Amino acid sequence: MSISLDNNKEIDLYYYSLIFVIIGELLIYFIRFPGLPGAFLKILIHSHIYFAIFFLIFKFQFKSFNNFNSKKLIILLFFLTAVSLFQLLRPSPVNTELYVINPFYARFGNIWYGPMFLIPIFLIWTTYNNSIYWFEKISFGLIKIGIIIFGLSLILNFEVPYIFFISSFCLLAGYSYSKPSRKIWILLGLLVSVIIFFINDYRSGIIRILLSLLCIFVVSFELKIFKKILIILFFVGPVYISYNTLFVEPNIFQLLSEYNSSNRNMLFMDTRTILFKETYFELKKAKSLFLGLGSMGNYFSEYFSNIITNNPNAHADFYIRSKVEVGFLQMLLKGGFIYIFFITLIYIYLLTKLKNINNSYLEKLSLISLSNFFFLSIENLPAFNYLNAVIWIILGMSICFTLQKKNNTEIKEIFKFLN
Repeated sequence: MSISLDNNKEIDLYYYSLIFVIIGELLIYFIRFPGLPGAFLKILIHSHIYFAIFFLIFKFQFKSFNNFNSKKLIILLFFLTAVSLFQLLRPSPVNTELYVINPFYARFGNIWYGPMFLIPIFLIWTTYNNSIYWFEKISFGLIKIGIIIFGLSLILNFEVPYIFFISSFCLLAGYSYSKPSRKIWILLGLLVSVIIFFINDYRSGIIRILLSLLCIFVVSFELKIFKKILIILFFVGPVYISYNTLFVEPNIFQLLSEYNSSNRNMLFMDTRTILFKETYFELKKAKSLFLGLGSMGNYFSEYFSNIITNNPNAHADFYIRSKVEVGFLQMLLKGGFIYIFFITLIYIYLLTKLKNINNSYLEKLSLISLSNFFFLSIENLPAFNYLNAVIWIILGMSICFTLQKKNNTEIKEIFKFLN
């Protein structure tokens, strides 16, 4: 997997996969879908999912898995793929007609339903040549475009989609390798990202940046004890949060909500308690905790039903819940504990390979990847979108043996070609 970058760079078609995800998400953001013509247009736009997959696997060869240098990981990925396809294709549960018009389209075209099981395929991005180069180039280019559009928005007064700034949290990993001009763009992008996330009330984006800054600080200053503490927190945290929210009163979200109300701080709101309890206990009642309910899985929410019944004018989510805003809960609803189990095993595999990393770039990305795992217990909703493509790409980089063995000089050589 040698890196050979010069003025005549080899064009690797796989990088179009990420570009298609970006374009598709932007079109979904800007275009509305009224009536029958809109339905056709919606299907056309959501075809970006399969164009992205096509370019990702167009030149893929199974021998490329040698870059991971682990038969155990390959077997794990095989089982994850099998479980994902099963959940994608299994029969629909009841009540789907209450929230979708076309079940076939919803299963294969809605980024929050069936395609959420397809997004892990971006893990194989890193089995191709020059993956670091193309990932950094695309992510950085999107940030630059976003900054320029943000500047225009101040003059012309229009809304800027926050997708342009999604990857700001992982660009920090390459900051120390970058040229001075690139460093300025990264810092400016970080600042504008916080502003855009705040304007769009995208609190999780701000928290993700803060977590990434913490990870990079710990790695940069070689704070080994704090690094171990972070790793333990990122793995134990989801278990503690889940148990605490389900079985303890008052739980952590309720306490934060009380603090929020007394300080008028909008950062923490207690919607998570209801989501955790309803999702878990509804699936338990249906005896579906292990396998979940498949890509079209849903459950009846008594809480939201009561709000709508008692106050028809109240703003409330629909009482048939087909999407849960917490990553692990969405996985539990659609894929059950078995899906969460295989996802967790990949992160555990990363944990066992941290000692093999020879460069600070992957050290930072690895810790950021582990923070994304932790964030699944708070938000981080799985979907076929740019954010999740980025999450799986940096996870793939972190567990790729060929990239792990590169030293800082070799990584810096890659960044020489980036601007």
